[in-house]
Amino acid sequence: MSVLELGRQELLTKINEIPEAYWHARISDDSWTVLEVLEHLVLIEKVIKNQFENLLRDGVDRETHEHPVHRSAKRYPAVEAPDYVQPTGAFQTLIDAKGALDQSRQNLLQVLEQVEDREILKKRAFKHPYFGHMQLIQWLDFIGYHERRHLEQIKEILEISSQKRSDSKVSENK
Repeated sequence: MSVLELGRQELLTKINEIPEAYWHARISDDSWTVLEVLEHLVLIEKVIKNQFENLLRDGVDRETHEHPVHRSAKRYPAVEAPDYVQPTGAFQTLIDAKGALDQSRQNLLQVLEQVEDREILKKRAFKHPYFGHMQLIQWLDFIGYHERRHLEQIKEILEISSQKRSDSKVSENK
């Protein structure tokens, strides 16, 4: 199974376990909710899919070296997401988010299905804000590792939110 597939499988397994009470939970004023994290992942995948379409249709070959995209799975150091992939609160339910995740993945896979010579994925590249220019093939792994990064963020949201609820119940019982 590819990093792309594995990242999504792990993400879906976890989000299918999330009770509704935690969908909109924030662990701080400037943090994202679970639904906002999922929206961010949809936005990232849409941007990448659009770049793939453009570069496969009109791009030119570009020499670039491989980058350690596996580091994208680590939550630290924290990296500020560019404005164009910041969540806007588009999802109100987990069903909405899962539908959008599914659609963005299907759209990406449709673009990949049209690629006759997979070698082109090693020849075309576009810029990542942190790594610099990356081959298209590396962007596919990046998506999977990036989803793992945010899976850890979701776990943290759930853990802290659950602890806050427990602390609140203890306070109420005193």
